[in-house]
Amino acid sequence: MRTDPILTGRKIALRAKFVLRASSMRPAAPRALRADRGIGGVRVLTRLNQLRTTIAAWLVGVAFCSGVAGAQPVVDSGTTTPLLLESPRWPDADVLTPNGAPAPLPPVPPLPDAHTPAAELPPPGLADEPVERRGVRPYGGGHPGDWSWGCGGSPYRTGPGFCDDWKVGCRWHIAVDGIVMSREDANLAGLTAAIDEDSAGDPLVDPLLEQFDYGPGGRVAFISQVPHYVGYQLHFAYEGVEEWNSAVVFPKFSPMPLSADPDTSEQRSLHYRSSFHSAEINFVREWHPSLWPFCGVRYIKFDDETNDFINQQAPPGTVTDDRLNLFDLENNLIGFQIGGLYQAWQFGERFAIEGFFNAGVYYNKIKYTNLMGVFTTLADGTGTAVVNNDVSELSEISYVSESSISAICWLNKCWALRAGYQMLGIGNLHLAEDAFLDTGDDDESLFFHGWHAGLECRR
Repeated sequence: MRTDPILTGRKIALRAKFVLRASSMRPAAPRALRADRGIGGVRVLTRLNQLRTTIAAWLVGVAFCSGVAGAQPVVDSGTTTPLLLESPRWPDADVLTPNGAPAPLPPVPPLPDAHTPAAELPPPGLADEPVERRGVRPYGGGHPGDWSWGCGGSPYRTGPGFCDDWKVGCRWHIAVDGIVMSREDANLAGLTAAIDEDSAGDPLVDPLLEQFDYGPGGRVAFISQVPHYVGYQLHFAYEGVEEWNSAVVFPKFSPMPLSADPDTSEQRSLHYRSSFHSAEINFVREWHPSLWPFCGVRYIKFDDETNDFINQQAPPGTVTDDRLNLFDLENNLIGFQIGGLYQAWQFGERFAIEGFFNAGVYYNKIKYTNLMGVFTTLADGTGTAVVNNDVSELSEISYVSESSISAICWLNKCWALRAGYQMLGIGNLHLAEDAFLDTGDDDESLFFHGWHAGLECRR
């Protein structure tokens, strides 16, 4: 049988009243004995009475707390109001029916899955608000009618940023592309004519020629949309192609000049290499939904190198002379640019055409290096080297312009596939082939172009 907390409280109150009365009543001592005690004895008795009263009050408090803690919640069947001493039941017992049973929760609608018709799906961002949410429910999605699949799980089922109808979290836009770009052809005819003699001055014929082809590289663009209400965004971008290669290679012949040993040989070759790397930071203005102008700073490093090498090979005990003539011109451009990000066309929700363009003026600091050397291997195996390294610095004003166009296919509200074409032009560059051929032309312009494809994400 369950204990009624009201009756228990009344019993505790009566018990406390009796204890307090008992503590205040004591048998009267004989008058003579009280007189013998004097003032000191009276004080001792007073202290004892106070201590006894305190202990009694403490016992009453302990008994009261024990009675309340041991009481069980009771609901009177004849009333709709729970008793005052009913302890709470967590987490959902605060809603009761007239008979005292917990009220049933409303049914939670099933989550959409691949079999849910598109007509029954709520609009993106208008997720149902259940009365009670116990933890995070998994989110299905992924079907063609679910435009926000892949952008995050419940309750943030539409994800942060552009995919977030709650407008929480930062917004950012990132595009990662692999690129293949080509640069202008090398002057292979002039380079071949400049190295068509062996070490003794005899002519060389039938060279193997290799022209510049497409060079592999990459581009990463990032737009931070954290300061959403200040009217501008930050744009970071890197792109680069590690190497373009061109070559003039004459066949190996035997014996080498000034030797009659058929086991000796000589070969002359010229290798031409170029590389391009760029990094930029821009401030983008939210000017128009289809056009965002920007301005910023950019650094470009274009390295151009030619390596003319005569290689002699011989058995031990034979003297050989290897010769090197290297030109390396490192163009370091830093300057300001202006441009724009644009979206040309939008075809429904999934397809778009977008791109960018920019142009700028740059200060070009050129590091010029010419390394010439003769490396001799003596008959006893020892070697000597005669090296001349000429290093100087030049300066130039250069110009850069670039444009790109991309086709976008959105997989959902956040992720998209992209592919397109881009072009880059740089004016007033110093090239290694001009230094090697000594043409006197120190302000060449180069044009680069190629394809790109990659992945885009907006959050």
